[in-house]
Amino acid sequence: WGVGTSLIMESVPVSWRGMASGILQAGYPAGYLLASLVFLLLPVLGWRGLFILGGSALFSALYIWIRVPESPEWLARQRHGGATPPATAGLWPVIRGNVALCVFAVTLMAAFNFMSHGSQDLYPKVFLGLERRLSHPSITLIVVLYNIAAIVGGLFFGMLSQRIGRQYSIALAALLTLPLLPLWTLPHSTVWLTVGAVCIQFCIQGAWGVVPAYLSELSPPSVRATFPGLAYQCGNLIAASNALLQASVASFLGTGLAPALMLTVGGGAVVVLTLTLLNARRNHGGETSGVSQD
Repeated sequence: WGVGTSLIMESVPVSWRGMASGILQAGYPAGYLLASLVFLLLPVLGWRGLFILGGSALFSALYIWIRVPESPEWLARQRHGGATPPATAGLWPVIRGNVALCVFAVTLMAAFNFMSHGSQDLYPKVFLGLERRLSHPSITLIVVLYNIAAIVGGLFFGMLSQRIGRQYSIALAALLTLPLLPLWTLPHSTVWLTVGAVCIQFCIQGAWGVVPAYLSELSPPSVRATFPGLAYQCGNLIAASNALLQASVASFLGTGLAPALMLTVGGGAVVVLTLTLLNARRNHGGETSGVSQD
């Protein structure tokens, strides 16, 4: 993900980065959508067949190797010696020189992952299946619809970030998530559960649609192929406790999973909203749009 983000953000014009960011991040819900549809073949192929079918996607790496060119920026660095001064080469000197930036990026990505995984990990099977007792076809339909909404949301907020700025676009999507939490978890009707899931994934994955461009533009140029992915995965590591945390909260409250879902996703959204607005305010008067000029 980190190297792919760097390649795409360095390959497209600055004015297209918001849209390209949304398209790139839309690959996540698109894969989720495809997996949900392919899961219908389970009775025919069995889990081994699905495993092999999923693994076949690795062959796309051959196409990337053979057909996808390096970014113009990377090629330009190679033509000029491809060198970074020894004193600043490598990741560790960059981390030491940008401690606040690294803490900010990892914390932001942890909140993003709590927001995203908090809305997905236990939601289909445990919440919809075991608690709301929806049928398997109904759950599949909801998952398909909310992933379509997620793709649209990523594209919408990615393109919006080109107009109002990366940070404000992320903040808006996170803010819109908060009032949708009751609609997403409290209904028992299949129709209203579907509406809530579609709306909240439009906003959550909409915020995510800006992340590739935002992290890439925050990154020091010398580690742009490393910093975004490292920050992303360190945040993901922190958020790996999500499912256990939600189950523990639900058990402690004794009220089912709905409050735990709202607390986790709502808490992540509040942190994302707060951090992006604080950083936007700190940068006010400078480059607040998040559009790098390098």
